[in-house]
Formats: sequence, structure tokens, C-alpha cells
Amino acid sequence: MASFKDNLNKRNLAVMAATFALAAASTLPALSQSRDHGGGPPIDTGGGGRDHGGGGGDGGHNVQPPVYVPPEVTPPHLPPILPLPPPTDTKTPIFVPTDVTNPAQTLGNLSFPGINLPTAMSGLIPLKINEFPKEEDGKDKGEWVLVRAEQDTRYTRPSPISVELSVGAVLVSVRRPSQTAFVKTELGKVAIMANGDAIIKNSDDVIRVMNIDGLGKSVRIKLEGGPFVGSDTKVVALKPGFELVAGKRLLKRIDLKPKDGIGRRKASVVLKGYAAINQFSVDTLMQSCDLVVAINQKVTGVKERRILSDMSKMAAVINMMDGAPGQGFVRETNFKLAQSQDKKTQ
Repeated sequence: MASFKDNLNKRNLAVMAATFALAAASTLPALSQSRDHGGGPPIDTGGGGRDHGGGGGDGGHNVQPPVYVPPEVTPPHLPPILPLPPPTDTKTPIFVPTDVTNPAQTLGNLSFPGINLPTAMSGLIPLKINEFPKEEDGKDKGEWVLVRAEQDTRYTRPSPISVELSVGAVLVSVRRPSQTAFVKTELGKVAIMANGDAIIKNSDDVIRVMNIDGLGKSVRIKLEGGPFVGSDTKVVALKPGFELVAGKRLLKRIDLKPKDGIGRRKASVVLKGYAAINQFSVDTLMQSCDLVVAINQKVTGVKERRILSDMSKMAAVINMMDGAPGQGFVRETNFKLAQSQDKKTQ
């Protein structure tokens, strides 16, 4: 009987030992995870009678749930962002070093809107001396050569196709079947070919030639007087919307921008300061030039209507082809024309 009880006690002790071992094994992973992640206080695995918040003092174990730590996300690899290079302006004009009306267009990193405007030198076409036409008397009757002069202008007409201008301003227009008209001044000659209109002014030892609508090389200038004598003789052509200013003396700022009400921009001085190229607005010329205004008043003449029609068409074409239409033109006040218009409206 005693041996049976001893065997039963030994079996119960073995079962209790196995149960305790299984309980201890279940708490080790939680304890290991808690220590690895630093989460919460250490867990008491003993069987004491202290209250652990729910054990009841019966030897139960209070095990905290494992702490979830989100995995570390590596950001995607992106290519490096390189700074964009500064824009390259392919339309920036080349300024003539002797340009007296356009001093440095840039100061440090500052830029001005006018830098994108076309240069006046683009309106000048160099020619050879033999490319200036010769005047042949008797072949052209000059039936479609129209000459209009400002008040107080002194000039003569040696032939139907030629004008000798002493002082003042003339408007010369040539239409087919006429071929060429010539204007002679003390500094040289101007040839206006068919379907071309030009204004020539001579005052204060300075001549001014303005090509209004002559295409290609229709307006040609031969400078052969004053500082252009001999080997310094120059022959050039003007594109429509450009003017050549030449003087017996060095040009002044007032010579490049006279107060005639015509908008101009981008004056470039050439030929050692004795000549300059301007771009002018044909629109403002038709509004401010006394010679054109006088023609506009004669609306009944066939020649006058044709001249005004060609001028208007050329103004529209230049505005359409211009990279900066209407921009940069400086229009000096024309007091004389403004007063005459005021009297006319009263």
C-alpha cells in the first residue's frame, strides 16, 4: 500500500514538473522580445504571492503583449536634380562700339527689355561704287516721278528725273513705267528706283535719307562730299523703315533724334562718327510728316492715292515681320504739327 502511494506521488511530481517547464517555456519568447525592443518593465516569472494586476496571488504570470515596431522604409532612389543652365538669347543684337544712343544695355546681372530689339545696322546694305546707277538723260520722261517739297525748301529740277536739293526736305516717289529718280546734295547723291518712296532732308550740314517702302536695293546712297571725298566715298542701300544720317561734321545727339514726331530706335553711329543708321516707324511718319500729310489731303490724285496705299501696305508688312513691333520707338513731340492740327479742328 505504501509503495503504491509513493509511486502516485512520484507520478504527480513528474506531471507538475512537466507543466511548470511548459509554462516557463511559453514566457521566454515574450521576455526575449521585450528585452530586445526595450518595451516595458521586466517580467516577473516567479510564483510569489504579489499582485501583478490580475494574477490574484495564486502564482499566475502577467505577460505583456509584444510591442509592434514598424519596419524602416528606405526612400526610393531618385536621380539628382541639376540646376538648369541660364537661357541663351539668340536674338541679342551686336551693338556697335560707337553707338551713342545705346550705352551699356546691361549692368551686372540686370538686363533691359530693349536688348531684344533688332539692331539698326540690319537695315544697311554695303554696295560697290559701280552699283550706283548712272543718270542717262532723255531716256526717261519722268511721267511717274512725283516730287513734293516742304515750305521754304530750296531746290531745282534740272531734268524730269533729277532734283538738286540745297536746303529743306523733299518727298520723291517713283512708279513704273518710270525707272529711277535722283536727288543731288552737297554730300552726295540719292537714287530712288521704281516703286520706291523716300524723303531726303538737307539742313545744318546734315543730310537725312528715309526709305519708306522701297524693297531690296531700291534706295541707294552715294556719299562723295565733305568727309567722304576720294577714297572715303561710300555706296550703301537702305531697307524700308530705315534712315541714313550723314554730316559734313561729327554728328550730335539731336541729329539722330530730331523733334519731328517720328518714332525712332536703335541709332548706330558708323564711318568714324560722320554717319549713323536709324530705324523709324512708318506709322508715325505717316501721321507726323508734313510731306505725307499734304499728300493725304489730295485724295483725288491717282498718283497720291497709289503712294499712300503703298506706304500703308509697307507699314503693315514691317509690323508683321518686326520681332518687336511698336516697341522701343522714341517719338519726340512735333509741336508744329500739333498746333496746325489744333487750328484745323477749331
